[in-house]
Amino acid sequence: MRKFNLILLLSIFLLPSIAFTQYIEEFNTADKGADPVTPFTTNLSGVNWSMALGTYVGVVSATPQYAKTVAGALEFRNTDKEVCFISPLLGINTPPGPRTIAIDFDVTVIDDEDWIQVGYQVNNGTWVELGNQFGAGIYTVSVPGDDQNANLSGTITESGITGNNLKVRICATSSNTLELLKILEIRVPETGTVVIAPCPTFTAAPANVTISNSTCQPICTVSGGSITAPSTPCPSGSTIQYNVNNGGWTATLPVYAPSGPLQSIQTRCICTADAIC
Repeated sequence: MRKFNLILLLSIFLLPSIAFTQYIEEFNTADKGADPVTPFTTNLSGVNWSMALGTYVGVVSATPQYAKTVAGALEFRNTDKEVCFISPLLGINTPPGPRTIAIDFDVTVIDDEDWIQVGYQVNNGTWVELGNQFGAGIYTVSVPGDDQNANLSGTITESGITGNNLKVRICATSSNTLELLKILEIRVPETGTVVIAPCPTFTAAPANVTISNSTCQPICTVSGGSITAPSTPCPSGSTIQYNVNNGGWTATLPVYAPSGPLQSIQTRCICTADAIC
């Protein structure tokens, strides 16, 4: 009976340690983004997402003019240009299965010159743009007429996304200081969704493997011998690969062949993001 109770107690304490990974961006770090938009000036230190200008350009007006994090949201105010949030690269293939994008938003007094356009990219392919979900306009969140002063809020969703990796892009523009667009939270909630570290800057080839040769006893019984991985790892965001006798690259450490043939081993570091595309 005591043994049964001990096992039950361990199970209770161990269950919370299981990692249910998912992607959530809540914009908790203030003043990250573009401020001002003209000239396009960004502060993205400490966050894993990026920003870029889109193709639309309106009539540039007075400040304030920004697309940045304010009070737990990504705000687009009087940008007069299309400004895009781009998520980090997300791994979505372990375990495989469809993923869902969910984006909470809130917009105030918008007209047809203010909008949100959501897109996503799978396996570094072309961007897939979502159609209208709120407001009956031509963009994901937009209204069809001028001076509507529409207030909208809700959750933009897209499901059934499959592949090896995923990026989410949210582009928006605001044409007036009173016309405010907010992205409150972005989620890819399925288990196994992970942020892939960006590619590092490679400055040198990795060290080679260490080989301990086998020995031949008087009656020539071959014994011993091993191959050990390099002691210095590849930079963060990359993994080491091996090539034996020009037979192709693999992440598996070669096995020593005590009876031959002769093994010629090369090593390289490869960006983790590239390896899963």
